[in-house]
Amino acid sequence: MAEHTYEVYDEAGQIRKGTLKAETYEEAASRLWRSGHHIISLNQPKTSSASPLSGSISLAWLDKVKAKDLVLYNRQLATMISSGLSLIGSLKILSKQTESRKLGETLRKVEADIGSGASFSMALAKFPEVFSHLYISMVHAGETGGMLDKILTRLAAFLEKEEKTKRDIKTATLYPKLLIGVVTGGVLFLFNFVLPQFLTMFTELGGELPLATRMLIYLVNSATDSKYVIAGLFLVSIATFLWFKKTARGKFYYDLLQMKFPVLGRLIRKTAISRVCRTLGVLYGSGVLLPEALETIKEIAGNEVVPKALSEVGRSVQRGTGIAEPLEETGVFPPMPVYMIKVGEETGKLGVMLEKIADFYDEEIESSIKTLSSALEPLLLGVMALAVGFIVVSIYFPMFDMINAMKIK
Repeated sequence: MAEHTYEVYDEAGQIRKGTLKAETYEEAASRLWRSGHHIISLNQPKTSSASPLSGSISLAWLDKVKAKDLVLYNRQLATMISSGLSLIGSLKILSKQTESRKLGETLRKVEADIGSGASFSMALAKFPEVFSHLYISMVHAGETGGMLDKILTRLAAFLEKEEKTKRDIKTATLYPKLLIGVVTGGVLFLFNFVLPQFLTMFTELGGELPLATRMLIYLVNSATDSKYVIAGLFLVSIATFLWFKKTARGKFYYDLLQMKFPVLGRLIRKTAISRVCRTLGVLYGSGVLLPEALETIKEIAGNEVVPKALSEVGRSVQRGTGIAEPLEETGVFPPMPVYMIKVGEETGKLGVMLEKIADFYDEEIESSIKTLSSALEPLLLGVMALAVGFIVVSIYFPMFDMINAMKIK
């Protein structure tokens, strides 16, 4: 038997950790759920007995299920279940219709597991690379509460909003990224192939060169003489930054720095608040215990600052307090959503209030994306104009002096 490490909430809402021996992942999950526990995480250690040559080679980036395929599948599944189709029948149809090969194979395996007696959430839990812990928790809540069709409909709406927000951010930042790439490529081309020829000619002719030209000669000569050192330092700096960013401490401080940027920071903060509030509202409204819901949403916040704050909130909730005051003490959430959450707690409509906060911040995100795009474009164009103008002035002033000297002679 394999030994599974688990972290669960018991019926009293307390976090419990331990190990469980079971033949399969599904058996371990089933035993925990039947005993009244809500699973936070369940891991099975990998065995090292298998030969590294015995497995097949797969490219994860090619096999990955795209967000749009998952959104479409979930919307169709919600519609089918609401129309009275059986779960197995719906999965059979969708496994044949989906364009994603990976998703189709996964749905066929899920269908087979359900046919063998597993619950829907247990079958989904076998594929964490396709279905998130959030997704599985909500499906489990829908199964136990007898409202799977409603949960799937809410999940579909949630996934669609998430995908739309990500798509809007990518669209808004695409043009600035392209502009930065073009400017960088153009400057590198000039420094390597064009400017050295002109500046060598100016140096050989002698005479007093303009300040801008002397500065450009110094920059080009420094870049040429030390190009390997500069390239080495650049690569080492990038490697060090990427390594530090992967550490828990580095990721936290990088995300904290991002949230303090003037325009981008506000967008990141609003996006995190929207995700947290919408997910918490959907989970809480679906019957998931509040401590478990807070633990689940930590993985979708998008940075390390918010999960750290939510951990503090979760500990306070376990002691029997509400979530409004702990959220305010973290300093991550602005006064407005904290006040609305407090009203939701007092009126017994916390789930509804959380989704209203998310709707409000979704509108704010759209406005911030437009502001970010509008602010970046003229800024980048200005930087490009200054760089090109400096190079043009540095080259043409000496040429004008040469022409005037030739006319005088």
